[in-house]
Amino acid sequence: MKKKAIFTIAACSIAALFLIFVLAIGLSEDNFGLSRLAEEGKTGWAEPEGEACEYTWDPEEVEISGLDIDWINGIVEVKVGSGSLIKITETPASGTLSEDDQLKLSSSGGILKIQWDHQFRLISLGLFENRRKDLVVEIPRTLAAAMTDISCSNTSGEIEISGFTAENLNASSTSGNITLSDLRLSEILRTDTTSGAILCTHVTAGEEFHVDTTSGSAALTEMRTKTADLNTVSGKITYSGSAEEFHGSSVSAAIRGEFVSCPEKVDLSSVSGLLTVAMPENPGFEAEYSSISGKFSSDFPVSGGVGTSGRALYSSGTASFRFSTTSGDMQVLKK
Repeated sequence: MKKKAIFTIAACSIAALFLIFVLAIGLSEDNFGLSRLAEEGKTGWAEPEGEACEYTWDPEEVEISGLDIDWINGIVEVKVGSGSLIKITETPASGTLSEDDQLKLSSSGGILKIQWDHQFRLISLGLFENRRKDLVVEIPRTLAAAMTDISCSNTSGEIEISGFTAENLNASSTSGNITLSDLRLSEILRTDTTSGAILCTHVTAGEEFHVDTTSGSAALTEMRTKTADLNTVSGKITYSGSAEEFHGSSVSAAIRGEFVSCPEKVDLSSVSGLLTVAMPENPGFEAEYSSISGKFSSDFPVSGGVGTSGRALYSSGTASFRFSTTSGDMQVLKK
């Protein structure tokens, strides 16, 4: 027992010394670079001034049908390029990248993988100020028109993806904005962020479109999908376009869906956020609503629709709507 106790004390002491060492380095580097990241979030990302590193990949030599990007800090832009080669460019905030700090390219099962660097080093995470790298990936037009999966994750920094036709796309960021435009996906689009905004324009997701955000807002315009599933804590979500099914949940933020035609099914819930569905004249809907103190209202002449809970029927009642809040209002508007 004594030997076990001595070993435990020694192990804890070593761990404590290591944590003190890491903390000391991090604080000496401007609080692990977090204050620099916070300042960039307020003022916007400055143009990188370091020496760019350029790479190419020939998809005819090693066949590529998808893309997987795993980034840590910096702007990531994925776009359609010219020529027959995949072009990748990384640019540090300043200086020149060492070989270990350069990105890693590899492929597996037809997926081109782009990783932040050659190895994960804990101390390097304390040097965010000097470790920012911006990434630009240019995909040949013929390949961009027929991809399988596109996946891009970033810890701190924006993600911009545009101009692709693919089966599935997954974009994830912790604190950076996500901008998606001119995309045609035959199956599923997933995008999530903690504090960054999500901006989607002219995007088709053949089967499902998922959005998850904590405090970041989501502005989704000219959208088309079978099923839209939107979830937020405090970031406002606005959706415009078409969807057969429209699902959404919120704690304190508003969710608004504007449709070119009446959805077949709507299911929205919130604690205090306003829930809105706007659409043109339609064959009819039945809305079931429930709240403690929120009110239901409709621009369409409905039967029912009185009190904090109940049912409201318009015309044939073909479409099925469900609203649930604690104190937020619920409304159906006519466009």
